[in-house]
Amino acid sequence: MKNPMDRRILRTKESIRREFLSLLRERGYDKITVTELAFRANINRKTFYQYYTGIDDLMDHLETELIENYAPLFRSIDLHSDLFDPYPFAKRFSDQLAQDMPTLQLLAEIDRLPKVSGQAKSILVDTLQPQLIGHGFDADQLRLFLEYAVAGVLAMITDWIKAPTNSLGEFTSFLVRITQGAFRAFSN
Repeated sequence: MKNPMDRRILRTKESIRREFLSLLRERGYDKITVTELAFRANINRKTFYQYYTGIDDLMDHLETELIENYAPLFRSIDLHSDLFDPYPFAKRFSDQLAQDMPTLQLLAEIDRLPKVSGQAKSILVDTLQPQLIGHGFDADQLRLFLEYAVAGVLAMITDWIKAPTNSLGEFTSFLVRITQGAFRAFSN
């Protein structure tokens, strides 16, 4: 059972996070102050500084939390499995994307999504490269291909987050087809 203090800390951090996101929507990143955020979160500045060194540190934590939502999913990709089917992965990814959409759209509005995408790209490339080495791919060419392909996929996702032109299900299905086609073309 968790210590009651842990729950209080979690509630305080959640309040800070919620009010931070609210202020981001209202004012934008550059106009947020610790004083105003603390007031809105119903804490004092000292409490804020117990958890974060400042607004930039809070933003870094938010971005890290976001990536941590996807990292286990990305690392679960197992291309060695003869039964690898991208659609269950795409469904889990789509579900997570739907859950995080308000935060992702907000980060896109303030141009912070590229940092998150860069972290996601590193995880994906590092996960996929070892699985594909030894399957007839030159290691240097494979790394370049993965950097290119993953960056392209993430750019498509970023563009869709900024301005969804179709449903998440339709977009995810299209993304799977594009990705499968790219891997088939590279492996020939």
